[in-house]
Amino acid sequence: MEELLIDNKFLNINLIDSIDILGLSVETLHSKFYTELLIKEEKSAPPEVLLQIPPRPRVMTSQELDMIFTDQIVNLESTNFLPRFFANSLNNEEDITTYLHCLFVYELITPSIVDASKARSIPSGYFDFIESEKDPEDKYLNSSYVPLVICIKSKNNYVDFFRKILKCLYLHLTELSSDNFALSSAMRSMDFLKYCSILINDCIVSPFEMNFSIKIGKYQLMFPYESHTRMNYNESAVAILVDLLDIRNIIDIWENLMTNKHVFLMSCNEYLLFLIIQAFRSLMFPMKWEDKVIPVLAPHLIDVLDCPFPILIGINTSKISKDEAFERLEGKIILDIDSNTIYYEPSKDINISQASTAESKAFPKYEELLCECAKSSISKKLQLIKSYYYVDSKRISIFRKLQMEKGIDDNGFVENARKLLEIQDSEEKENLFVELVKMVFFKVIADGMNGIELFMRKKHKHDYVFDKEAFRANQGYCKKCRNNEFWRAMIENSNFQQLIKYFGKYDDSNISRFIEIIKKNRSGNNPTTPIYSVMITPPLSPKSILEILLNGISALPTETSEEKFKKKTAEQVINDLNTILQEKTQFYEETELINLPLTRRYSFTYSSNSVKENTDFRNYQSTFYGKYGIIRTLSGIFSLGSQEIFSKLSTIYEKISNEVVLCSSLSPKKYEPMLLKLLYSIKNDPKLENFQEIIDQMSFINQKCPEFLSPHIVFFVLNKIFEKQPKVIDFLISITGKLGKIARDVTKNQEIQRQNSGNLQSQDDNAENTAYLRTMSMYTETDLAKERI
Repeated sequence: MEELLIDNKFLNINLIDSIDILGLSVETLHSKFYTELLIKEEKSAPPEVLLQIPPRPRVMTSQELDMIFTDQIVNLESTNFLPRFFANSLNNEEDITTYLHCLFVYELITPSIVDASKARSIPSGYFDFIESEKDPEDKYLNSSYVPLVICIKSKNNYVDFFRKILKCLYLHLTELSSDNFALSSAMRSMDFLKYCSILINDCIVSPFEMNFSIKIGKYQLMFPYESHTRMNYNESAVAILVDLLDIRNIIDIWENLMTNKHVFLMSCNEYLLFLIIQAFRSLMFPMKWEDKVIPVLAPHLIDVLDCPFPILIGINTSKISKDEAFERLEGKIILDIDSNTIYYEPSKDINISQASTAESKAFPKYEELLCECAKSSISKKLQLIKSYYYVDSKRISIFRKLQMEKGIDDNGFVENARKLLEIQDSEEKENLFVELVKMVFFKVIADGMNGIELFMRKKHKHDYVFDKEAFRANQGYCKKCRNNEFWRAMIENSNFQQLIKYFGKYDDSNISRFIEIIKKNRSGNNPTTPIYSVMITPPLSPKSILEILLNGISALPTETSEEKFKKKTAEQVINDLNTILQEKTQFYEETELINLPLTRRYSFTYSSNSVKENTDFRNYQSTFYGKYGIIRTLSGIFSLGSQEIFSKLSTIYEKISNEVVLCSSLSPKKYEPMLLKLLYSIKNDPKLENFQEIIDQMSFINQKCPEFLSPHIVFFVLNKIFEKQPKVIDFLISITGKLGKIARDVTKNQEIQRQNSGNLQSQDDNAENTAYLRTMSMYTETDLAKERI
């Protein structure tokens, strides 16, 4: 049976799924730090979820916690440390990847801070501290620093963008300061809630050809720009890759990833592992690494290294030794990032960790398939742009430039590379550099796959079969080297099979994007520019936010005594915040702070070995812990798990609706806001309870601006509606244009599914076995290996 939509597991509209704070609870801090620390000298405990935004149960799973705290423990520190970034990913049972982008920060705690941070359900005097810890002046020399994690959980992997969000959010919070400690903590708690609401309620994945931006405090951040006719968004990780690794090593690892081989990366820096892996994956466009990826392998999951099918893994050598890893990686390809060395198929009989670089290169190498002509072209281009990017233009002679450019037969590439010598803005220069690096590898893929649509044989209306033999014959030879061997291996692996599987479907897929890029390059059109811009700013003042929260919580029904206590607690917290924040009128009543005097207590260049000797803890202002800290305040407000109340803090839908009315009256008319209104309608109603409103919006777009109507979104919505109200589709079938066509395809597809379901029930066991064998025969060898496992 043909499938109209391949990737129908979920419709990815939300930019961020949740923002969580992880670390140690005040109860654990009391028991572990102020009791067992002096008695048993225990300075660690298992990590806990302290706050989840939006407030709903089980946002963060234990598996996800293990992927962040790879040691499965949180250690109390005696000195302060710089904030640091971390990222990892995890696949669930449905093979949907969740990315965890984190910022580790360290906050000072004392017995008084712990006592003030306790939940309201804990009575006064519940925490009894050791006598030696008490100090009448509240200057505790035996304090500690607690690591806390601000985690962005998302189905999207915008590494640079999420890193900027975390950094700007944290810096903004630490810049809010007042002589009144309670006021400072309350301001930080309110702004954390405000920006969490904006990021979760108001932000969506930016549609193609649109520019989105968001303002966090005084920082304005641009969303990653996506286009149908451009490669995937640029990440600085690609620049880091080219900066750290030898060009030949980059080419070798890229070749092995493209041909779906086992590749393992090693480094003592966990975040660097994640960045390098993401950089390699971005260089594979339009292909994607379809097998499992574990950017940072936790030590307790070391058995994963024995996996028989291709897997991409990052190994932290400070937690898993090289020798321990090499014992399990015989016959695998290993890149040691720190030493810039590749170990090709190491043997258990050789202690590679003690071998020299020259000896490691003497080990048996993998079977090279990419021709030397292609490797030479890649190498020359990377050397050119690397020189133009890192070296001052005044230090490169005209003769030297001519020598580097001489061996490159791509005039357009050379002209773009020369721009690196002219651009002064560092961010713009890095963006061009990353774009050129990606173009180098994309050129190899484009040369081989150019005209791939000619080899897709139509079987049914939306079902195509790839003609392997004709494609191989078309590859031919590359000067003196055979090029078809590389592509012979390419078209047989799962990366390529997944790419072509989307051909002719309603998905917004990489294969259709690739074809559009090739068409555009042939025509020589100029790069696309954004057709519409959206600026997301704070919509509500703290005063308005507290009013919405208080009205929503007061209206919640309560039955049990526990629910009544939580409701009373939430109301009390909101009333306390109202009282405190009224002292700062500008902050309390304005949506944005203009000309606010900022005091930066932390920065990412902050250096501290030990600040305790000069620190008066009475003047220490807590951000996360404390009576009005983020954890206690927001946990109290959302103690009833009122997710619907949290969603009311958004006003973006009303603003977009007003924009629709305004743009529809302009001449010429603009309909981009109508697409945004549709996306926000689906975001706010993921179960499509009010599907009639969504159908009306799609009908309007279909009539006025069908080019904005994404087939992927339309098919997904109609398929869901068909499950609820099949008769609704009958009306849509009669509509002309894209919407009617997709509605007819949905109806036909559902009818085929019903027929096949009835046929399967009437088949006997032999027929079922035959169908199973036919299905299995379509699998590649890698797929069969996975199936057996």
